[in-house]
Amino acid sequence: SAETSLFAQAYAHRLQQKRREYPHRFLFVGRLEPIKGLDTLIDAWLSLGEHRRDWELHLVGTGSLRAKLDAISGIVVKDFMQPEALVDEIASAGCLVLPSRGEPWGVVVHESAAAGLPMIVSDVVGSATAFLVSGMNGFHFEWSDPRDLARRMRQMIEMPDTEILAM
Repeated sequence: SAETSLFAQAYAHRLQQKRREYPHRFLFVGRLEPIKGLDTLIDAWLSLGEHRRDWELHLVGTGSLRAKLDAISGIVVKDFMQPEALVDEIASAGCLVLPSRGEPWGVVVHESAAAGLPMIVSDVVGSATAFLVSGMNGFHFEWSDPRDLARRMRQMIEMPDTEILAM
């Protein structure tokens, strides 16, 4: 399970900064492997085109897809981080995206919820049943549908920063 106090402290520490300027950054944290649905995420991200506005996509992790992901311009890929370093990455983000094809739990959802981070999570992530209320602190999408994920990402992008912060 997550070290909730660590992530809750990061939320409290970054709240004023997020009120002044909300970070327009989608964040994926996990293994860079096919089971994590990264093809769905990349397809959705690329399909957004100019609708991305000033939003960025950051990926944190290691795995067999690293070289392929590094080759896609406009996406920032960072190595795996221990919770002490990850907490700042999550606190600096605007929205977690977890597009997994199969995810019995997903600790990053617990960590993100503790850090007050809105989420877009596939419908097969087990921990979403405990930490995501669609429309309140994020959205679900159908794991196999990049158009559904793109729709949810665009919904987040078009939302006023004050509404995202309230999530």
